[in-house]
Amino acid sequence: MRGLMIMPVLAGAMMLAGCDAGSSEEASGPDLSQAGNEKLQPAGDSWSAVKLTGLTCGDNCYVQIEPAAGGAAQEVMCTAQACNPWFEEQALPADIVGKTYEVRLGTAEQVDNAGIVQDAGFPAIVEMRPAG
Repeated sequence: MRGLMIMPVLAGAMMLAGCDAGSSEEASGPDLSQAGNEKLQPAGDSWSAVKLTGLTCGDNCYVQIEPAAGGAAQEVMCTAQACNPWFEEQALPADIVGKTYEVRLGTAEQVDNAGIVQDAGFPAIVEMRPAG
């Protein structure tokens, strides 16, 4: 039964991220390129340093981030290729928790389990690279 519940989550995450379910990347060594999802709105050239603090999955997977310089935590979607292995495992690898990355934030469509758009402009990481 658990497998049946996970499949819609993975399908939705892969649809948003444009990923290939057959990816063989290691969870701690992701490709940090942009997903190229046409549903995203351009984020411009602004990069922000954030600390990755967690991951939760339901109808979609969400990455918890905190500004590296301090500030309020935020829960965002992620359409960058780097997030795909985390969504497949439904976990953020231990060596990633608390690590700082530079991200470009934009928006993505948040959809429910039935594929119905719940929010056309949900905050999302659209590109990610190692900080520094």
